[in-house]
Amino acid sequence: MLNKVIEFVQTHELLQPRDRVLVAVSGGVDSMVLLHVFCALRETFKLTLCVAHLDHELRETSAADAGFVKAAAQRLGLSFTGRAEAVALHARQTKQSLEAAAREVRRAFLREAALAERCGAIALGHHANDQAETFLLNLVRGAGPQGLAGMRPHNGLFIRPLLACSRQEIEEYAARAGIEYRQDPSNRDLRFSRNRIRWQVLPVLQQLNPNLIETLGKDQALLGQYADYVRAQAQRALHQILTKQRDQLVCVDRPGFCKLPLALRSAIVRLVFEQLTGSQRRLSFVHVQAALAQAQSGNSGKTIEFPQSLIMRVSGDLLRFQRRSDRLSSPNTPLRVPGVTHWQDWAFAATVAPKAKSAFLPSGRRKQDRLSVQLDWGTIEPPLVIRSRQSGDRIDPLGLNGRKKIQDIFVDAKVPRDHRDGVPIIEDQRGIVWVVGYCQSKRNKLTSSTRKVLTVDAKSLNDANKME
Repeated sequence: MLNKVIEFVQTHELLQPRDRVLVAVSGGVDSMVLLHVFCALRETFKLTLCVAHLDHELRETSAADAGFVKAAAQRLGLSFTGRAEAVALHARQTKQSLEAAAREVRRAFLREAALAERCGAIALGHHANDQAETFLLNLVRGAGPQGLAGMRPHNGLFIRPLLACSRQEIEEYAARAGIEYRQDPSNRDLRFSRNRIRWQVLPVLQQLNPNLIETLGKDQALLGQYADYVRAQAQRALHQILTKQRDQLVCVDRPGFCKLPLALRSAIVRLVFEQLTGSQRRLSFVHVQAALAQAQSGNSGKTIEFPQSLIMRVSGDLLRFQRRSDRLSSPNTPLRVPGVTHWQDWAFAATVAPKAKSAFLPSGRRKQDRLSVQLDWGTIEPPLVIRSRQSGDRIDPLGLNGRKKIQDIFVDAKVPRDHRDGVPIIEDQRGIVWVVGYCQSKRNKLTSSTRKVLTVDAKSLNDANKME
């Protein structure tokens, strides 16, 4: 088995001479064999090895497992990094399954440990059986070619040197080498989807094909090649039709998108989802198909809901992909007067000047620019703040009779639902003075009695440097 691992490592260029490698060790047979394999490779590749263990606090024996791994690292003369995390609590707080929450917490811990130990690679103990299980899990969940290709030998910091080996080969290696390991009873818990695949589904399929693990591995390798090619083409196509991008928003040209081959359109939806959420996990075929149908229809009245608070909406000739948290998490921001203030993807330049030096217009606007407003400074009760809409917001709009809900203003102006939380609202201590781009308060209009004028200019963040 050791020669098979060396060949796999060299074929996929997983290690370079003098690498510092963090070996993730749970204490089970897979990771303990991984650790001993790396010790065998240490001299060949001139490696520096460090051991990392995360206690998920899911079993009474978890602390003992941590102690077992630490003792093994000490016997081998390796540095050890350990931590305990309440994974069950994290799962409840994030509304994830235990499996997903454990993976998320574990990945974060390993990245932090690798940074602290100055390691350029993190070795994981996944093997060929894990790969087959991943294929079947993703097949059931509705993953595309990228998901069906399974785990890659090399993915960022993470490397998987045992992917060429079966579980049986690993267990036989452990027996021959006398490697001690811990038994995890949760590996038999059929509440977990992977365990049901492992103990109930795979044995039945192997009756049809005894070489199923090897067969699926070859199929996944081919799928990976095709998926990598389509992904590269999708990235090029996305670059050509991209109109706007920031941390939580991607806009693409809808006509350009719809002209692309179906395979590229599907790949672009998955690629954008990954860019905005960090991975393609939880994105299903159904989600992708709904997005494609909506883009083709051009219907702006419907929002496509993706997992992880991502939405897609048609807006004229644009497809807007946006995380809701981008809008809802923005805090109230004090408006600097005078000065420049940033809020979300906006920048506001505020000045106060005597009325005689201002271009007075009864409408309170200059040059009919909806992103610039003039207000009677004498009617303002500082401090002013910029914020998103709130339930029950109202304003006395200049030019209209009576008080009006901000919600009704947005409906009348046909502002898409997913845009509304991003419309800046400026208020003083008495109430709203300006709904940026839509209306200002009658209370703050310029009159013959106005002595000082507050001028506020709004621009996109990308153009904010022109205002400073």
